[in-house]
Amino acid sequence: MKELWKWECKNCGKRYKIPYDANVSKCLSCHSSNLTRLVAVSDSGKGHEFLDLKCKEDSYPSRKKLRRHVQDGTKKGGDGRLVNKLRIIDVDEDDYEEIVVDYETGEIIKKCKEPLSEHRNHGSAKGE
Repeated sequence: MKELWKWECKNCGKRYKIPYDANVSKCLSCHSSNLTRLVAVSDSGKGHEFLDLKCKEDSYPSRKKLRRHVQDGTKKGGDGRLVNKLRIIDVDEDDYEEIVVDYETGEIIKKCKEPLSEHRNHGSAKGE
């Protein structure tokens, strides 16, 4: 099936659907050369939410102000796939929890629940 383009004569207002590879230079009705090709453009997308919440306590020294950190939502994973991620870090309760699930398949990529004091050598602390 050949793709049809829509043309409009600016002189008489007549509209045509003509194959895109046809050599059109004049209106089929009034023979005017004042033709315009009508183009429709569309796009679509999906929005995703990702929350990054931090609870700080000003009474602590600067490196220890962050007491609770919660991340929840959809984002791009390390390999480029979309993932649903939930991470809760609670310093006061000595708790670390993280669940990463593939957005498309629902497969659990990572699941970790342990005391924060035992959660070492991960992320930027690897190799230390």
